[in-house]
Amino acid sequence: RHVLVEIPGDIHAVRSRRLDVARRWRAETRRAFRHYLGRGYVVTRFASGSVDGERRSFYVLERDGAGLGLPAKARDRL
Repeated sequence: RHVLVEIPGDIHAVRSRRLDVARRWRAETRRAFRHYLGRGYVVTRFASGSVDGERRSFYVLERDGAGLGLPAKARDRL
């Protein structure tokens, strides 16, 4: 099972235009990371690309090291 945590494709542009929106993104991203990392998820990769001309970026979180290519014993130490 995996979870995607989206961040703005260009946070610097958001920050320069709307600092309040950038701060909300940061707070919500922090909340999501705390929630999932506290439940045994780990960040396994970062994905970014263009969808309908808009840049989209995500952190991919997976539970217990799933998808890391690690044997079960190694995942248990994460």
